[in-house]
Amino acid sequence: MASDRPSSPRAVHQDLLDRTGQAYRDNDFDAFAACFLLPQHVATHDGSRHMQTRDDLLAMFTSMRAFFAEKGATHLDRRSQAADHDGPDTIRATHESRLMAGDRVVQTAYPAYSILKRHEGVWKVAFSQYVVDTDQSGALGALAPAPAPISGESE
Repeated sequence: MASDRPSSPRAVHQDLLDRTGQAYRDNDFDAFAACFLLPQHVATHDGSRHMQTRDDLLAMFTSMRAFFAEKGATHLDRRSQAADHDGPDTIRATHESRLMAGDRVVQTAYPAYSILKRHEGVWKVAFSQYVVDTDQSGALGALAPAPAPISGESE
C-alpha cells in the first residue's frame, strides 16, 4: 500500500535507494522496475541512456549487475544526502553511492542527483545523474553508453 511508504522527502528517497539496492542484490528486475518511471533518462558526464521500454531498463539493470560481478561487489552502499519537495509530486534529491564487497570499498563514493515523481500515488525515479570519476569508467559504461554524435555536429 502507498500509505505504508515513508512520507518525508528524504525518507522517500532513501526508501527508493534501499529497494533498488535490494533488487540488485536479489537479481529481482521486477522489484527494480517498479521503482522507475518510463521513459527514464540516466546521465553521466560521459553520456546518457534514454530508456523507453522495460527491455531498455532491463538492459541497464543487466549491465550494472555484470559490472558488480566483474568487480566482486556484494552491494551498493547508498545514503540520501538531501531531498526536498519541488511541488506536491516532485522531489529533487542527492545521494552518495559506494560499491562494496562485504566491508571493503570496491568503488569510491560518488555523488548522484535524482528527480523523483509521484505517479498514481507511488514515488518513482524519473531521472538520475551520476558524477563518476573517469577512473571508475566501468560504472559509466554500465550506466550510460558513450554519447552518440548529434546530427550535424562537427568536431
